Amino acid sequence: MPGGQGYQQQQVRITQPYLNRISDPAPGVVLASSSFAGGIVQPYAGMVGSKIFYDADQMLKLSDPLQALFGGAYQYVKYKSTDAAPVQGQIVFWDKAVAEDLYQVTSSEAGTVDTASLKAGIIINLSAFPVVPGNYIWIQVAGKATVLFRAVLSNPGQTGSPVFLAAAGAGADNGTADVIGGGGAATVDTVADANQRFLGWAETAPVGGALSIVNLAPLMVRQ
Repeated sequence: MPGGQGYQQQQVRITQPYLNRISDPAPGVVLASSSFAGGIVQPYAGMVGSKIFYDADQMLKLSDPLQALFGGAYQYVKYKSTDAAPVQGQIVFWDKAVAEDLYQVTSSEAGTVDTASLKAGIIINLSAFPVVPGNYIWIQVAGKATVLFRAVLSNPGQTGSPVFLAAAGAGADNGTADVIGGGGAATVDTVADANQRFLGWAETAPVGGALSIVNLAPLMVRQ
């Protein structure tokens, strides 16, 4: 970021010391109810969908010491209440079943090109501070991110490899990334599918079933 200055789309409430611990039961509120002994806390609905852009030094201050967050863009969204809790590094998708201005994401993907085109971002919550379904969270939408890869990669990964959504559908590899080889002649279908599923480039060699660092392409940022 120019001059190392953080940019916020609008005023937001960071409800925990670290971004990757946040799972708010109401927008900008850490309590299940808006009332408490000391008075009233109003949910801050206006921040849903907001994005923050911070550089690497600033994100270190907003990261749990157990897992650094990297410079980039993060968006405040609602996680679908009927979904299973996601895990760190999982890819989530925009939920077409609700209005766009609700900024709701789902971890469910059917492995289709249509689902791949609805990539929303990456789950940043640590396993010790999991996402509660129905709560509001921050996901990473651009920059250097920690991403979960499928159990068995389609092709061996290395630093600099293009990274794609696995599009494996329901099951153990749901919402994971993959490395896809270039064997065979390219067709219109394979090129279109690759464009839909593209996430970015591996900064560390991907390992099946593990978290690896990916430089996300700025394709997922929704206004």
